[in-house]
Amino acid sequence: MISSISPGMPSIPQPSFMRSSYDRIPQSLPAPPMQRLTPSPPTTYKEVFIPAPAPVEPGPRYGKMFPTAFTFTCFVAFGPPTVQAILLAMDPSVKYFIGPYGLVVLAVPVLLVICHLLHLKAGRPRRIIVLVSTISPCILFILVGNAHAVVAADLASRLYSTDCTTFDVKRELNKEWLAAESAYKICLGETAPHVGITVEDTEKLFRLHHCNEYPKNFTDHREAWTYLRSLEESQACSGWCESGVRLWTYNNPHDNCAVAAGTILDLKVRRISLRMIVYTAITLVVILVALLAVGPFIRKAGMDW
Repeated sequence: MISSISPGMPSIPQPSFMRSSYDRIPQSLPAPPMQRLTPSPPTTYKEVFIPAPAPVEPGPRYGKMFPTAFTFTCFVAFGPPTVQAILLAMDPSVKYFIGPYGLVVLAVPVLLVICHLLHLKAGRPRRIIVLVSTISPCILFILVGNAHAVVAADLASRLYSTDCTTFDVKRELNKEWLAAESAYKICLGETAPHVGITVEDTEKLFRLHHCNEYPKNFTDHREAWTYLRSLEESQACSGWCESGVRLWTYNNPHDNCAVAAGTILDLKVRRISLRMIVYTAITLVVILVALLAVGPFIRKAGMDW
């Protein structure tokens, strides 16, 4: 066994060069401090270069405020002609002779709302949207006002005339009024014996719409009788081409209703129409000058124009 034979083995002397070098090492020197070794990165890793994000351009100043301010200004500017056109369309004389074409201006608020949404989507002013939302309403107002002014002037001259045969509409309205007068007299003749008074006294108490036959007759003459009644109630007139009895009111008549209708068309409808044209023309000039003036400032603020 190794343990039994190791004491008996002869000692092997160390070489002289090993003994001399060991003897030369100073035994009293302190041991060097321990150093922390960091492993070097593996050679298989590749360096990845991530490009820097593109610089974000700052948004234009006042870009978000512009749509609301611009739309509010348009509503304020186009409010008066819109109201005037609606009032014209609701007038009984305009309804009967011209038609409710003035209500077409209700498309203007819809157009402004659509342009406002487009501006919000764009996030900055757009010249094409500004032009559409300003020039288009002006053109519409001028066309509506001009149509009402021209037609009202022509109708007024015809209604002022004593001729009641050449103008078809005037002649037809006269026939409608005569039909209403005939129905009224028949009603009075049938009512007087039942109440025990004369026809003259019955005429002071009753009007055409008090008759039992009125609803049936009104169905056949609805449009014309509605217009004639509105004239008699609002203008204190009676008859059509000539003054006649009061069919719907108790007012003292001042003139025949044809002249009253001509006065409305001449002094009310035509004047409102001309006022709308002048206002819109001035507004259009102001808008064009303002757009030319603010263009450089918008471009200077960093917004496309």
